Amino acid sequence: MTTIVDFSGLDVGVRNTVFWLRRAGFETVDSGDGITKATDSDYVDGEFLPYPHVAMLVTPSEMVREADRLMATLEEAGVNFEPVDPETDPTIQTSYSPVDGHAVLILMNVDDKLLGLEGEAECS
Repeated sequence: MTTIVDFSGLDVGVRNTVFWLRRAGFETVDSGDGITKATDSDYVDGEFLPYPHVAMLVTPSEMVREADRLMATLEEAGVNFEPVDPETDPTIQTSYSPVDGHAVLILMNVDDKLLGLEGEAECS
């Protein structure tokens, strides 16, 4: 089931990235640019991730295939996954919880600027 997203409520540094990923068929469920909330007085340290990220739900049986598809989609857009420093470089991780049956792809250190989507008003 695809959820409706209010793009205006997303952090400005990943708003177009989320739109781009959803257009590519990924079911985004959480995101942040690592900057916006750090400057918002309503948030305290530890309540947000200090780097760009987008989380996507996938079915457990499709988790590996969808992770590979995500990487291929990003590489086609010019994202380089080498070298791998998970603190600064584009990184994809997967997670599965047998407790609730949720599988998640987590894309880190990719934002509108890296994808060349800065300033695009396509999803506004």
